[in-house]
Amino acid sequence: CAAFLEQPMLAFVRLKDAVTLNGVLDVSTPARFLVVVLGPDTPHISYHEMGRAIATMMSERVFRRDAYLAEARQDLVRGVEDFLDSSIVLPPTEGPNEQLLRALVPLQRELLRRRYQPLERLHIGEFIKDL
Repeated sequence: CAAFLEQPMLAFVRLKDAVTLNGVLDVSTPARFLVVVLGPDTPHISYHEMGRAIATMMSERVFRRDAYLAEARQDLVRGVEDFLDSSIVLPPTEGPNEQLLRALVPLQRELLRRRYQPLERLHIGEFIKDL
């Protein structure tokens, strides 16, 4: 939290070369992207949850490819929008509803099929594998 800010600010940084961030991460894995989120201390904003959401996007290879290839802010925004278009967000519940989850599997498969289809057309499998 940064009390001097009036609204949240986010910086998404792509490093030229991956670096190991000793003392920052729990694992010794080279990082190519840094995300910094700062904002005022407000009860309705969880910067930790924002970080978790970004980590979820970075774990998906198509978004990661988009982030690597982004040349401008708008390219990254479009990658986020594409990620959200193929995501299913479930509201929090007391316990997992197995029947609901099973019903969503075919829909999620279709969304993912559509999302990965452009990759097959681009023939950039080697690039994706290296990500």
